[in-house]
Amino acid sequence: MSRFAAVVLVLCLNISSAAPQTGDDIQQAKGEVASELQVCSIYFRIGRSCLSLQEPALARSYGEMSDKVADLAISGFRAVGVSDEVYAAQESLYTEAMINAMRGGLHKHRCAAAKVFEILSAPEPKR
Repeated sequence: MSRFAAVVLVLCLNISSAAPQTGDDIQQAKGEVASELQVCSIYFRIGRSCLSLQEPALARSYGEMSDKVADLAISGFRAVGVSDEVYAAQESLYTEAMINAMRGGLHKHRCAAAKVFEILSAPEPKR
């Protein structure tokens, strides 16, 4: 579990020198952390898809991390009053944006683009 925590901290959290002072600041900070965790979860899910054919064990590990980080993100969002429906809609938008950002480099990493889009239920890339 400590390895997992280190990965989450390194990839997802932006430590600030100023501590929140008000209840609103604390709620906003919780929401920001939950949002960062959601993005990390999506990154691990896409990574799992890209690695599944070449490195199945690593892909499984990425899948486990994605699930754990997603659970933390969902809990964080619920704590600040964000519904599961809003989480799902935001996840869809983030996934599409991340895939679009990576689309040009998928072939360079031997990632089967069709498999990624199938798994993530994203639109097929234009050819």
